[in-house]
Amino acid sequence: MQLKKVLKVFAAALAITALEGGGMHAAGKTDNPYGEPFRLECTAYYEGEVTASGQEVREGICAGKREWLGLTCIMYEDDGGKPGACIGIYEMLDTGGEKRIKDGRCIDVYMPGREECMEWGRRTVWVQLVEAEG
Repeated sequence: MQLKKVLKVFAAALAITALEGGGMHAAGKTDNPYGEPFRLECTAYYEGEVTASGQEVREGICAGKREWLGLTCIMYEDDGGKPGACIGIYEMLDTGGEKRIKDGRCIDVYMPGREECMEWGRRTVWVQLVEAEG
């Protein structure tokens, strides 16, 4: 289990280092989830007990396009049309019920309650999807 966490942190560190060094540029395409960060909408959810992957809901997971299930999502703030500071790392363990999530135009981050979800709101973020477990 410890190795999985190390791999996850390593993948995030590589992505952040590459971004800060200018080695990556935004792809802007949701049909190419691997590699470069891309921009999309992000919302939050708090209801439910079991994810599409069969695991219990918990902080640190998100819902997205079915083809992305099992990937790790490194999320960045939108900094004027380019990736900004890293918000966090989430496991893509759920799929959404709404069309915009199923289509890959939005991801949904799990939060422990309604208040946290309302505070998060709806925002534009940059995500990078990588193969990593954690």
